[in-house]
Amino acid sequence: MRLRRLLLAALVPLAAACSLPGQSEEAQVKACQDDLVSEARDLSGDDPYFSTGNAQAKIHRACVELIAAGVDDTRDKEKLQAFIEAHPDVAGDVCAFTAPVAYKRLPEAERRYVTVADMERLAREGCRHSAAEGYGAIDGELDLPGLFKAHPELAEPFCTAGTMYVYDTEYTRAQKKSLPREGFNQLASRVCIEAIQTGIMDFSSGDFLRPDVDQARLNRLLASTIADMRAGGELPAR
Repeated sequence: MRLRRLLLAALVPLAAACSLPGQSEEAQVKACQDDLVSEARDLSGDDPYFSTGNAQAKIHRACVELIAAGVDDTRDKEKLQAFIEAHPDVAGDVCAFTAPVAYKRLPEAERRYVTVADMERLAREGCRHSAAEGYGAIDGELDLPGLFKAHPELAEPFCTAGTMYVYDTEYTRAQKKSLPREGFNQLASRVCIEAIQTGIMDFSSGDFLRPDVDQARLNRLLASTIADMRAGGELPAR
């Protein structure tokens, strides 16, 4: 799943939706809602989620924020980019309403371990940090490696999910006795955070579920973390 579409494409409708000159505030909010829903449906294959009361409430709230923030005519992409950089929280809220649909598109294995809240945090905080810290322009590429190195907690649940799936489906009884599940979950989370932060997992492809991995470095990190956790009593001694 490419993250650029999730984080940046949700912002594109602002260029057409918000604060057309001469409209009342109510009309501006309505235009914003209509265009955001239309764009979201185009991106998601007309997913019925966007017609639900929960989705409509989120979209309305995001559009009210946009109008209240003083957007004028943002059809100019440079002006739109400047607005997003000045209002990163609003950008995050706009991206977040796409999270339930993005979550449904996760492979079943990931959905067993991550939540809609994890996806919503990824969308909201990913957009907010991208806007505030310069990890991507509205019509450009997203610096996903830079974003995740600075904020590894955004990708950690998805990395840990894949590791836990392997544990549950492939580890033997003897391996599980040596590495009990609760301790292994802590191990996976700790290793994922460091691997993301240090570039052992490379997200240059844009696929946050399938990064390129330096397996040799990951194996060394895994072994050293297991040793540290055994020494600290977080995992049973051999």
